[in-house]
Amino acid sequence: MGPVNIKRIRLAAVAIVALAATLGSNAFSAISGGANQDSYITLDLQLGKMADYGATPWYTSDISLGTSQLNFALDTGANFIWATSDQCTTPACSMHNKVNTHQPGFHWVDKTPKKRSFGPWGSMQTWTGKVPFDYGTRSANDRNTIGYAESSIDIQFFASIKYVGSKFSSLAWDGGIGFPARSDKVEPGSDFFFGKLLESGRVTIAELSMYTNSAEKTGAVYLGGGNPTKFIANTEVVLQPKSSAIPYLWGTNLYDFSVGQQPLPALQNQVFFIDSGSSRFKGDGRYIYPVLEALLTYKDSQGNPIFSKYYEDGTWMGIYYTSGGPPDYPILPDIELKIGQSCYGDPSKKAVVTLDPSQYSYFVEEGDRQNKWVIAFHRLDGVGGLLVGSTFMDLFYTTFRYNRPGGNGLTQGDMSLYLKSQGEGPAKIICTSN
Repeated sequence: MGPVNIKRIRLAAVAIVALAATLGSNAFSAISGGANQDSYITLDLQLGKMADYGATPWYTSDISLGTSQLNFALDTGANFIWATSDQCTTPACSMHNKVNTHQPGFHWVDKTPKKRSFGPWGSMQTWTGKVPFDYGTRSANDRNTIGYAESSIDIQFFASIKYVGSKFSSLAWDGGIGFPARSDKVEPGSDFFFGKLLESGRVTIAELSMYTNSAEKTGAVYLGGGNPTKFIANTEVVLQPKSSAIPYLWGTNLYDFSVGQQPLPALQNQVFFIDSGSSRFKGDGRYIYPVLEALLTYKDSQGNPIFSKYYEDGTWMGIYYTSGGPPDYPILPDIELKIGQSCYGDPSKKAVVTLDPSQYSYFVEEGDRQNKWVIAFHRLDGVGGLLVGSTFMDLFYTTFRYNRPGGNGLTQGDMSLYLKSQGEGPAKIICTSN
């Protein structure tokens, strides 16, 4: 099929939602193709300031650890749960909300210090604690009137007692809750939040969905279902699993990647990871450098370089706009990713997703390169493929599904991308059999 008119299809979706509101929820279920109408847990998202440190600016305030209100990233790129504790007194910790470890209901499980490295970020030391995680639930059948009902579940997690590295100071969140692709790869000592919700019957469907609207700085994560008012059902791109050296990451096949009309062989038939805890594209130098080198060939109208390189500890990590940003350089190319094992209901077709320069760049609001536009590709060794977070996910409604082989444990099922009924989408998306 040809390029999708995203504006027209969104307007049609809005009309369908309005019609369903008039006819009732049963009519909407039929119109939306039978999208899940069971109850699910809704965690609202907020958009923090964008920094050039690679972590998502999105977080939720809808989970508290007992009496301690914290901001959490909901992270499909992590296999454990961690949170800043009141035992941490380093300068970076003073910038965050902390878990009160003296509150009723909290107890220490293990005070043996463990170091957790975050690569170029730095590291943190943790003890292991346990406390009720309080969260809000919302019914899909009556989400506008039923409001929130408080619930809680005891969770074992890693309590940070020390941060090493300046980037922790400006992190938009106080901790992270991992949603790994496999339950058997959860790090020992940490509970699996979503797994415990399933085991306890708090949710019954083994899937989660994520929606963001950057213009409104709002979004949501839906645990145990999805919100059909937020996506266009007949625009599904199915991403089947592809295994990798890091099995807790959600991976699929990246068939091809192009900068402008230039295919990049280094990125053909590689693993493509979707990581909600990340902001930008990341990967080993052999995957990232071909993208950056292709962009560095572009010059402004005076023949001057548009981009400058930046380094960390002597290693080239990425590039930023020497001056101005994407609107100032109409010569810059789009990028294209070919992914998916089914496109818009046709299992014989793949999706070619196009991002324009404003979508693969971001403006830095704080920290390193503040007030600069930066290309959202960054070297990160050890990934074993191309990983991306909010730079890509903000353009879609994304669903992650688990399989339950033999009823024991969870393994990665299909992921799906949908066009959103509201908010920004990719510059273009085409279903192709090539």
